[in-house]
Amino acid sequence: MAIGQKAAYAPPGNGGFSRNVADKKCRITSLSVSLSSLPAICLSAVLALTFTAQAIAEDLDDQVFIQSLGGSPVLLVTDIDSMEGVANLLGRVDENVAGDGPAYDDGDHMVIDSIAQRIFVSDHDYDFAVYDFSLNLLSPTWPGFLSEPLGLAVLPSGSILITDEEDDGGGGDEALFRLNPDLSFSASATGTSDDDFDGPEGIAYDAVHDRVYMSDEDDGDLVIFNGSTLALITSFDTGTGSDGPYWLAVDGSSNRLFVLSDSRISGDWGIHVYDISGGGDTLAYDQTLFGSLGVNSDCIGSIAVSESRDRLFAADDCAGVVSVWDTATLTQLADVPAARRGTDPVMVAVGHFPVRGPIPTLSEWGLLLLAVTMVLAGFFGVHRLRT
Repeated sequence: MAIGQKAAYAPPGNGGFSRNVADKKCRITSLSVSLSSLPAICLSAVLALTFTAQAIAEDLDDQVFIQSLGGSPVLLVTDIDSMEGVANLLGRVDENVAGDGPAYDDGDHMVIDSIAQRIFVSDHDYDFAVYDFSLNLLSPTWPGFLSEPLGLAVLPSGSILITDEEDDGGGGDEALFRLNPDLSFSASATGTSDDDFDGPEGIAYDAVHDRVYMSDEDDGDLVIFNGSTLALITSFDTGTGSDGPYWLAVDGSSNRLFVLSDSRISGDWGIHVYDISGGGDTLAYDQTLFGSLGVNSDCIGSIAVSESRDRLFAADDCAGVVSVWDTATLTQLADVPAARRGTDPVMVAVGHFPVRGPIPTLSEWGLLLLAVTMVLAGFFGVHRLRT
């Protein structure tokens, strides 16, 4: 497949809708919808839907989360197209919850867990804070063997991928772990040894190729794992040297890996773009996307991708904007002040915020009754069209 050509993609965490039925004509906001009026493709999608309050209550389009510090700190949830506000959550999320130093001091990174409705924040330096969608600080139980966790990604299943720079031996010598949604241990990477990595940090999961990409910052490498087995496949030298790649974002359907780096390729700081080929196992450097001050400026502190909308977002703290690129064409689309407020965006993430009221979970008997009703409605609807 050519670079930039879109592959089929079903966005994770959306209750089972594939993208082609996630547009407005197939959205179900009420159980009182006239089932016979739905297109057939919608009926089949709904029959496969896992009925949870989140799956029905969410807006199915991605939203952009922006931690903004200008004036009163606020976590802004914005529409992905207009960048206008969907919700303003007053307060701040950062790792520095214990007062052990200045917050946002070293490239904080925010990850949205849309499935469990949690916000993970890494401080680029050995720790995480976890918040709910009301910005209440949570106290989850992490596996005891984690020593210096740095990078985190949420899988479509709700499981968590996490990197650890200095595993203390309780989980083996691997740098990469998969945790269950409750953060208990699930699996660790295989085919690795204690000498393989010197600073594993950023992590990204490519659902199109079933690959996990990890940055080994101190070695300047990008490491590729099988997404299902976590078996080591290969590593790729970025040429940046020490203190190189850290946060990652991937658009597998456009065959792009985006790598935020404090070190240079050909004299460039910024977001290094790699073309993905070979079923996800081969990377080739393409170009660098710059911050607002151009070449040799270290302005970008956080990146995020909306794969379903072909968008790359970057928090640029030099200009106080969120920069937006098309992931397929790499065209810069806009420099948007955070939710058009002109405030200071320090972190950006993409996820789903529940903007509709919750709908109770259906019982198994209720689900069966609904399925039978929909089949009958579809039959009579088709019969009516034929006659």
